[in-house]
Amino acid sequence: MKIKTALIFILFFSSASNCFCWEKNVLISPLRIVIDNNKRTETAKIINPGDSKTTYRISLVSIDSDIYGVQKENNNPLVTQSKAIEILKFSPKKTTLLPGEIQTIRFFVKKPFDLEPGEYRTHLKISPLPDIETKEEAKNDKGLNIKLHYLISATIPIIIRHKSTFVSVNIEKAEINKNIINLYLSRTGTASALFDVEILNKNEIAGQRNRNAFYTPNTSLILPVELKNNFQKNDVLEIFIKNAENNDRFIYDAMKLNIF
Repeated sequence: MKIKTALIFILFFSSASNCFCWEKNVLISPLRIVIDNNKRTETAKIINPGDSKTTYRISLVSIDSDIYGVQKENNNPLVTQSKAIEILKFSPKKTTLLPGEIQTIRFFVKKPFDLEPGEYRTHLKISPLPDIETKEEAKNDKGLNIKLHYLISATIPIIIRHKSTFVSVNIEKAEINKNIINLYLSRTGTASALFDVEILNKNEIAGQRNRNAFYTPNTSLILPVELKNNFQKNDVLEIFIKNAENNDRFIYDAMKLNIF
């Protein structure tokens, strides 16, 4: 069984996007879905990486992020978040997978004719459910026996864009504290951004942080990036903010920072 599961994992990685989300109880690919104007359908795949049969509940939730990018579920979603859940249909809502088994989740966007132009975002949540047999064992166990089972949910964003959208990410300032550089970024436009940070010193990589999300409606983001300990006084760091969506590596913004 372990050999078979390993082969399934290899096939999964080779056929799926190189973006995936690994949690203890579930693996998802891709880790971000964007449904643009010319698309109405999309798919994602989940796999059971464990060694026992697991049932998963599949749902849509609204998630906000703060100025540091920390995410938290929001029970009072914005209008655009509620609308995303309303227009996005998906199947299945629940599935049971054997070890190594894969489930395809299919999405369909049904846009009303009066939908306002812009971006609508929700998050897909995959929640492993407690095993019924384990619960029955605990119920029938008359002795003192404490068992902890960690069931970790995983989420990925689903972004629906309607008609014309645009986004720009700019560096407002940068501050160095020991080997950490804090980037103060701003976002303008009607869409979220996915971007990489690349920092050069004398044409060599001094630091980088890839696949950073900057979601609407946030307009400010403080992003720490760890630097290699190879910079000295009077060095000049070159900071680049590069688009990471659709393999298009254009530069949103760049700046130079003198080390004093």
